[in-house]
Amino acid sequence: MSDAERERILNGEDEREAKALGELDYLLISKSDKPLIGHNMYLGEFMSTIQKFCFELPPTVGEFKSLCHSVFPVIYDTKHIANTDKKIKDLVTVSALSEMVSQLSSEPFSKPEFVMHPDFHDYLSPSATERFHEAGYDAFSTGVAFAKMMYHIADVPEGEPLDLSPTIEAQTEPVSTTRYHLNRFENKLNVMRSDEPILNLVGDEDPIDRSNVMYLANFPTSWKTHTIVSLCQPHVGHSFVADRNRVLDHVAINAIKEEPSGAGTLPLRVMLHEEFVVAEEELKAEEKAQETSRSEVEADAEDGEILDEDDGTIDVEPAQS
Repeated sequence: MSDAERERILNGEDEREAKALGELDYLLISKSDKPLIGHNMYLGEFMSTIQKFCFELPPTVGEFKSLCHSVFPVIYDTKHIANTDKKIKDLVTVSALSEMVSQLSSEPFSKPEFVMHPDFHDYLSPSATERFHEAGYDAFSTGVAFAKMMYHIADVPEGEPLDLSPTIEAQTEPVSTTRYHLNRFENKLNVMRSDEPILNLVGDEDPIDRSNVMYLANFPTSWKTHTIVSLCQPHVGHSFVADRNRVLDHVAINAIKEEPSGAGTLPLRVMLHEEFVVAEEELKAEEKAQETSRSEVEADAEDGEILDEDDGTIDVEPAQS
């Protein structure tokens, strides 16, 4: 494909060709045996790329993890690295990409040195930070952040490249220092707005202790998110509130019950998180059983039995000869 044809496609002049070009680039990346490196990529770029160029998102996390790993065997998330490695956390206090790159631009993150193609020399200029949220510059910055953090974590000597060779299941040779440290971050994606901060694409996530989490329901429909947050804030440092049912710390529950404004007189429904999970599973099992029973009744009705929608009884009529 000529540069002119590619430019025409990228300008949106041929939508079908553009889709084909995107799929081609995706296939080349998938088959390149090179690691995929992103920043906070799970809910944005990664899922969108998977859906547009690979497959429709499956209904379960387990299926999603398995399919993603088959397409991109090695993935690194720079936000996950910045949030979890102690050597980095002590020096990089903000993991948003622009702030992180800024903090990685000074000592002790002098390695490695980057040399740009002449057509992109602006990416290394002092004014380059104005380009954040430009796709190419964000991609470049993510790669820079990854390299600088890994050089520091693994203490890679000046001039020595990072060992980005694929992980070998049955390792027969000693693992390099870089490879040893990379294994800690491989195929783990940062997850925001969740008490499960990591999605592990090749294994189980660490168990989360939710013994201090409670489920709150049965409150007035007029209550908004800020209503519960405002009641809890004087008593707890943080509460996560989502959807029409709220999951809150037990201290927050007690605070609401004791609130002198009258909130404490409301018939709130409070459950331990583990009780809520069990109740949810029981409800799903009951709904499934009802659906199965309903399907059986409808099948019988087709054979001559008529379902009375009002009282749920079944009148049986002899089959016509």
